[in-house]
Amino acid sequence: MKIEHSKLIGTFEEKQAIVEQFNLMDDNFFSVVMKNKAACEYVLTVLLGKPIKVLENRTQYVIRNLPAHSAELDALIEDDEGHIYDVEIQVENNDDHPKRVRFYQAAIDWSMLEKGRKYQELPDLYLLFISKFDMWKQGKTKYEIRRTINDTSDVADNGVHEIYYNTLSDEDSQLTEMLHYFNNSDADDRRFGALSDAVNHQKRTKQGVDSMCKAVEEYAKEMAIVSKVKSVLKMIADGISLTKALGYNDLDEETYNKYVNSELLKEAN
Repeated sequence: MKIEHSKLIGTFEEKQAIVEQFNLMDDNFFSVVMKNKAACEYVLTVLLGKPIKVLENRTQYVIRNLPAHSAELDALIEDDEGHIYDVEIQVENNDDHPKRVRFYQAAIDWSMLEKGRKYQELPDLYLLFISKFDMWKQGKTKYEIRRTINDTSDVADNGVHEIYYNTLSDEDSQLTEMLHYFNNSDADDRRFGALSDAVNHQKRTKQGVDSMCKAVEEYAKEMAIVSKVKSVLKMIADGISLTKALGYNDLDEETYNKYVNSELLKEAN
């Protein structure tokens, strides 16, 4: 969504009109709403069909791996039993997303297990992928991927739970209704408990609108840096040294290394 900077610093009514356009399938809006612990618990409880008590929740959490591709997670959550949840939202069907989920699993596992610790200490991990398209094209709301032993129905459990959700399904359930709400996020729709409360706060209160506009401005600043990184990469491909390319783009090497393997750069390409 393209937003004029002048509107972000305008009157409350102008800023509110901008924020009203966002929904939970927008990265920035999802990130801000999911910082609310009660909203986070509501979403997980409906997605998994069981009560979840959130201990810690972080959004747009980056697991950095400088020599390789970093992983930027939309929401990384830990519950009171030590289980870990990665909640991702995706609008465009523009990549091999199951392999993206595989990469995120590896990055999370790598970050969770310290050297010298036993593999049995890895926590249960829930990879929850919410998309605005039907990943497996079977018309279902929820697809749970299971590892089973060939020619049997026996589950080979390794503590990883991989589940895909389709926001366009027309099945009749509380889960489907919440996923439809992800697509429109109407501030006047109060059917979804703490999630509706958090959306209403972000869209209707001055504090919420201001924090949302601040998040969008921060995103715009990051995308300006990503644009410079893209320029550096193009100059390197043309035979110009990294040092000269960085100088031409007024970019320091530390910032370049931070963004060169980021999800933001991948999205911008």
